Amino acid sequence: MNSQTFGKLEFDALREVLSSYCSTSLGKRYARAITPTDKPHLVRGWLDQVRELQVVVEQHAPPPMGGIQDRKSTRLNSSHTDISRMPSSA
Repeated sequence: MNSQTFGKLEFDALREVLSSYCSTSLGKRYARAITPTDKPHLVRGWLDQVRELQVVVEQHAPPPMGGIQDRKSTRLNSSHTDISRMPSSA
């Protein structure tokens, strides 16, 4: 997708809205780094994950997020929080 299309879709604004729902700085970085994909199998997989979480929340409760911290902020293995190692949609 080219930059003109991103601009028309206001994709940067969408990323910011998404990041505002994140509980951690790592989650915010991931949200701000997302890109669209034209790979239907990836989209189907992601939608399956969302449906799975919806079922869990409906049957039980949302997973507890209180006290959650980024591993990088606790100085554990920071290589796992490197945004460049994030799974891509390629």
